[in-house]
Amino acid sequence: MRRLFGILMSVLLFVISSVAITACGKQSSDGLEKLTVTLDWTPNTNHSGIYIALDKGYYKDAGLDIQLQQPPEDGATGLVGSGKAQIGIDYQEYLAHAILKGAPITTVGAIMAHNTSCLLSLKSKNIERPRDLEGKRFAYDGTDAGLATYKFMVRQDGGDPDKVKWINMMVENVVAALKADVDVVSGIYYGWEGLQAKLAGLDTNVMYTRTSNELDFYSPIFIANNDWLNSHKEVARKFTQATKRGYEEAAKNSEEAANILIKHVHELDGQLVRESQNYLSPKYVDDAPSWGVFDLDRWNKSYKWMYANGLLQKQLPENAGVTNEFVN
Repeated sequence: MRRLFGILMSVLLFVISSVAITACGKQSSDGLEKLTVTLDWTPNTNHSGIYIALDKGYYKDAGLDIQLQQPPEDGATGLVGSGKAQIGIDYQEYLAHAILKGAPITTVGAIMAHNTSCLLSLKSKNIERPRDLEGKRFAYDGTDAGLATYKFMVRQDGGDPDKVKWINMMVENVVAALKADVDVVSGIYYGWEGLQAKLAGLDTNVMYTRTSNELDFYSPIFIANNDWLNSHKEVARKFTQATKRGYEEAAKNSEEAANILIKHVHELDGQLVRESQNYLSPKYVDDAPSWGVFDLDRWNKSYKWMYANGLLQKQLPENAGVTNEFVN
């Protein structure tokens, strides 16, 4: 449930360089429509579909010049909401507060069909289900949403959240943390940090936070600025459809997807990218009708759960901040 900064931030560089934010609708010298896309983290396999679309010219064929940039510490939502970027990547649970405050943002595509965030522990700790967390030292990122989620998981499994030793600690190095002073690391994604632990030789148990529909947040997601969407519907559709094509190819061919990502971001650990891509490729579409499509009932259940658990000051209206218009 935490933003995934820090682990690679100091060593990764964009091959496609970060650029100054471009005004909406501005054209490049070759007549292409410039779009600034703000990522949620440094490049990784969550972004493979974007890199495939760039590599194979799908954006260019659609008349688009895509310029990627790294996010600020508080993520892409602020930049997209202010109009300083047209497209960004964020997470459903983080977006809720922005929507509640009136941020002009709409979610236009789901990168993953389901939430792959998880809890990770050494197998020797014998933590196989949420109620096994009683008495364990549990590191979480200090957010109310994260703590409410993990307490709900324990309670839902018949355990007592008050018996868990909650440690407010942002874990920057999962491997080091598991070897040292915590029993459980949370807010990570198995497809990257979980596999880092595996490649480091740790024998781990994985517990996904998606223990019910309410906790199956869409994470990560593409978001867009509403003013830009309203005045550039066709451009938004072209971007989404070119991106969809990239992710659907990544879903079908993990080896090619990994090779393309490594080609463009060669500072990445090739072994980690390949392991991660093998894990994630089936998860881009999974049981969704096609890539990017939201189950609106599930979207609404997650926000209703947040309100019921005191994480939102008021209940959001149905289908708040989301549309399937551009991915269908």
